[in-house]
Amino acid sequence: MTRAELERLVEQAVREVLARMGGHDVDPARTGDGGAGQPRGERRILVAGNWKMNPCQPDLGSYLAALAGAPTREVDTLLLPPAVLISGLRRACDAAGLRHLEVGAQDLHPEKKGAHTGEHSGALLFDAGARHALVGHSERRQAGEGDLVVARKILAGWDAGLSVMLCVGESLGERKRGSTFRVLRQQLMLALSGTAISPPSGHRLSVAYEPVWAIGTGERATPAQIQEACAFIRQVLAETYDFHLARAIRVLYGGSVTPENALEVMSLPDVDGVLVGGASLSGRSFGDIVAAGAKAAAGRATARREGSP
Repeated sequence: MTRAELERLVEQAVREVLARMGGHDVDPARTGDGGAGQPRGERRILVAGNWKMNPCQPDLGSYLAALAGAPTREVDTLLLPPAVLISGLRRACDAAGLRHLEVGAQDLHPEKKGAHTGEHSGALLFDAGARHALVGHSERRQAGEGDLVVARKILAGWDAGLSVMLCVGESLGERKRGSTFRVLRQQLMLALSGTAISPPSGHRLSVAYEPVWAIGTGERATPAQIQEACAFIRQVLAETYDFHLARAIRVLYGGSVTPENALEVMSLPDVDGVLVGGASLSGRSFGDIVAAGAKAAAGRATARREGSP
């Protein structure tokens, strides 16, 4: 048996276990785990827009005006502009009466200071107005950033007072070889290797599943593929920390998210929001995705009132 065949067998076995479990929103009282975990309905939806190396279009004023009409208070809304725009965006949001909009950075350097030309420490980003930071984005990984560097960035972000969103995901070749779960487990375990002794609170860490093969390629992950991967991520978080913290940490999806597919994605059991790329450059389209998040949040609230986990 080849290694690829073995990996496919292991992945299939994991899929069957997940299918039998029927998701991961199980009441601890029913499983003997004890205590009060955080049901899916109590994790607030997070809609994050990664502008990458782009300005917003057509200008900041009209962008924020479009968002002012969206239900941004009903979900957590996060904008991730280029670093040089963080302070200006923070001021503009405040001036527009959108103080509840959160602003973050697309990356940070693992060191607090030093001779690192062109880089930004967590402290510098915090002082500029950022309260969140992405780490491990696929485009950074493709540029040579490894999991152990990502691990250092997570700790650096927390040390600076930032919440951190860890990005993980497999390439098309890895998915075709049946290695999706192996890749996700490795990325998660290595990136979080320094955090198990002193785990974060649920709001300090989120995880974004971004299949590399579905970013800007025209390929789309199916709802079943998205749910399966996000459920697996939550399972690994439970193994790394514990059941309760794994239920508190938000797991997002990022991969060609649009206003047309956002509601379906955010209605999946183990998906707590989306990391949006190109569609976040327009205030109107990003506002539509925020509105989809609000609908998904309302659906969760209804399920909670009716007694579903």
